[in-house]
Amino acid sequence: MPNNTHNQKFSSYLIGVMVTFVAITLALIFGILYGILSQSISSDFHKKLHLDESDISIVLQTKTNLIDTQLRNLAFDNSIKVSLLLGMKQQVEEQLEKQYHPHNGIYFFVHEPSFNRFIPEIPEHLSNVSKCLKNLSNNNLSKKEFHQCHGKYISLYSIPIMQKDSILGMAFAVYVIAEDQEFWQKFEEKHDASLLHKNNDTIRDLKTNTHLKSVFSRRMLKNFNSIDDNELDSHLANRNSVFIPVRNFPGVVYAASNEPLYAKRRHLTLVFAGLGTVVIILSLLVASLIATRMSEPLRAMADQASAIAQDPSCSSINESRIKYQEFKTLARSFNTLLEDLTESQNSLKQHRDNLEELVAERTQELNASNIHLQQEITERAKTEEQLAIFKKFAELSTVGFRMAELNGTITYCNPAMVEMLDAVVTAELMGKNIRCFYDENELALLENEIIPVTLEQGQWTGEVNIKSISGRVIPTIQNSFIIYNNQNEPLYLANVITDIARLKALEEQLTQAQKLEAIGQLAGGVAHDFNNILTGILGYANLITMTTKPEETVYRSAQTIENAAKRARDLTQQLLGFARKGKFQIVTVDMNESIKEAVTLMARTVDKKVVMSSDLRATRPAILGDPGQIQQILINLSLNAQHAMPDGGELVFSTENVTLTSEYCKRHPGAIKGDFLVLSVSDTGCGMSKEIQQRIFEPFFTTKKQGEGTGMGLAMVYGIVRNHGGSISVYSEPGEGSVFKLYFPVAPAAKETARANTSEGIVSGSGTILIVDDEKFVREVACEMLQYIGYTVVSFSNAKEALEYYQEHADEIDLVLLDMVMPEINGKDCFDAMKKINPGVKAILSTGYGKDGKAQEILNNGASGYVQKPYMINQLSEEVARVIGV
Repeated sequence: MPNNTHNQKFSSYLIGVMVTFVAITLALIFGILYGILSQSISSDFHKKLHLDESDISIVLQTKTNLIDTQLRNLAFDNSIKVSLLLGMKQQVEEQLEKQYHPHNGIYFFVHEPSFNRFIPEIPEHLSNVSKCLKNLSNNNLSKKEFHQCHGKYISLYSIPIMQKDSILGMAFAVYVIAEDQEFWQKFEEKHDASLLHKNNDTIRDLKTNTHLKSVFSRRMLKNFNSIDDNELDSHLANRNSVFIPVRNFPGVVYAASNEPLYAKRRHLTLVFAGLGTVVIILSLLVASLIATRMSEPLRAMADQASAIAQDPSCSSINESRIKYQEFKTLARSFNTLLEDLTESQNSLKQHRDNLEELVAERTQELNASNIHLQQEITERAKTEEQLAIFKKFAELSTVGFRMAELNGTITYCNPAMVEMLDAVVTAELMGKNIRCFYDENELALLENEIIPVTLEQGQWTGEVNIKSISGRVIPTIQNSFIIYNNQNEPLYLANVITDIARLKALEEQLTQAQKLEAIGQLAGGVAHDFNNILTGILGYANLITMTTKPEETVYRSAQTIENAAKRARDLTQQLLGFARKGKFQIVTVDMNESIKEAVTLMARTVDKKVVMSSDLRATRPAILGDPGQIQQILINLSLNAQHAMPDGGELVFSTENVTLTSEYCKRHPGAIKGDFLVLSVSDTGCGMSKEIQQRIFEPFFTTKKQGEGTGMGLAMVYGIVRNHGGSISVYSEPGEGSVFKLYFPVAPAAKETARANTSEGIVSGSGTILIVDDEKFVREVACEMLQYIGYTVVSFSNAKEALEYYQEHADEIDLVLLDMVMPEINGKDCFDAMKKINPGVKAILSTGYGKDGKAQEILNNGASGYVQKPYMINQLSEEVARVIGV
């Protein structure tokens, strides 16, 4: 089948080329113009929207100022003051109705303590704001607040009514923007848009009170709810709308349609399409005219050439029949070619006899040349492929790769090497000598071992510290080797360098964690067993004090035993805190207040030569934790600082809020990204060496004299901080003092925390309770406590017997008091088995460990309550009553 491209006319080809060129040129020009104009249109559109938003903000601010002025006039109105002073409620109400009647969504109220009500009465649709107004009235606050009432956006204003230095009452103004018809009429005349209000996950139209959550995608809603009202230059947009926060009005958003922007873009597209079509049509006409003029002389030459082919006697083209000079030159060249061709034919006749010999000789030369060329191409392709693979591997590798000339001048660094040396771009390292990145000691190693051994043996591997551009010391494993040329001569010194700083830090952290885990296991086990023992001691002492009179000797003895047991319980809590077995009171702790209390407490015990001060700059000082353990941290760090300052000095407590970034966490293993409160405890004492710093958190390690310390203080601090989800760092130099920095996660603003049970009341009840505990004295004291407050008790020493009993009497059992740690079947498995028997089983967990780990897992799985051993009768009775529903 013939190839159609061989039959294509020159004129058609010329037209196609010209039209294609014009089309591509137009596409590029129109594309650039469209992009510029579209960006300009979009920019103007968004600038107009921001101007509209500013106009709305000014109007609302003007309205706010007007309300504030009217409220101040009311507060300073002498007739109102006199009526309040004389207790004339009716006159106050008449004056308000006459001068400050509700209009355009603005309501005015007066509250006087002796009336104990608002004048006039608050309308039903504003009933939700009465609590806020009463709170402001009780606190005599001049304030402006924003609220939602029945889904409507409401502004509250308050100011006290003063008579000299005494407060006669409070004046309030309530502005309901949805009811301001004057505002909405002007808004609709000037703006084709809406005003929205966001409150948590709720988004409503301020005028219609319509819930708009359905118009947002999940991603748009998440971004919308995260708008910072202070970021006035930012805006969100979905496919159809643009959303801009209204300045000075939290949660209010100006929402406008994107349709005008899209309409302008469509018009611009149509204009460019029309222009392009006209230009291409004109180009097609011009190309056709040029192609026709150019093809005429070529056609004439083709006709003469055909005549020559039919009659070889006509050995030349007649140049006089050709119009244009360029084609005449072509004809002249063609005639010359014909002459040369004739001469060549004659020469070929002469060489016809030895033609085969010449062809064979030439063929042999060409074959040899082709073979050599093919070999060279194959070798070059392999080399280029290997270089490409090597470069790609180096660029993607997370290990640093560096290549330098034999004199040390760097010629190549991969991205990992650039990042390792704290450079921004590769150009910062090119041309530098590798010796710049080694300190004095490591430079001697480089000169005396690394380079000589590499040149002699071809390779060297070992650990060496290098310096970054910023001066940071980086521990690395370095593999050096030589790259040779084709003559086997050394050409480059190459290094594969692995940063092992994080690996070393993790190794140290793992070693420390293993040490603490070992001693923690021991401390946790001792504390658990000790809590079981204390349950019996504290429980019976508690029962004795409740069944005897205070004047009896046995009462005083039992109370002494109870107090001693409580102190022992506090000690086991500290042991469990060190063992990281849970926080016993998960409450919101204000670190600033805890520091103030600790400073006040320690002022009586710390050496007077030590000056204590605080710098509490944290604006978000709340964390979730155990107040007792936090106080233990402050006391231990203070005693440690006092020991470091035998001749006196300064001890400073400070707080601040920081946000740990991903980059910080990479450089500090164990740190977690997020918002943290930093507690810093600094002293001007003797300081510590690096060797001591590496061991200060080890249990039983101490630098004090024998009998002055146990070595458990800082280990306890470390365990408590880690148990609170935080981390700790130390900076110290001999003779320069020390700084301990403790990082605690900031408590969420809306987080509800558990509170410690401090009630002293005993709640009686009735019902049947099943006790499962392997410790006999724990079962016995629990039985007596529950029987004392009115319950029927059945107890078992192991889960197997308890499950058999529960299988037959599940309907009779109102509550199960379940020990966590038991032989054969533990508390978790026992609870799971009881749930299979009765999915609605009510169970209270009892354990000597903290409320975490397995206990928390069972609580999450449906357990109804929890009591910490050792418990007292009031704690047990309240928890039982809560679960049963007394």
